[in-house]
Amino acid sequence: MRSNDGSRTGGEILVDQLAIHGVRHAFCVPGESYLAALDAFYDRDIALTVCATKAPPPAPPRRSAR
Repeated sequence: MRSNDGSRTGGEILVDQLAIHGVRHAFCVPGESYLAALDAFYDRDIALTVCATKAPPPAPPRRSAR
């Protein structure tokens, strides 16, 4: 999913460097903060395993009565 003008996103640069260094498999927890990197894994030789947690979010701290 590279652009037509030859420029690369930060995510593409990251994934290219992973490939240069021999990475063949990566794991991630998906999030919006690095969508460009997730997009860059498309059509690459690096397998991407997406992990997710089913754990509920932590409870807010309780306030002590005064």
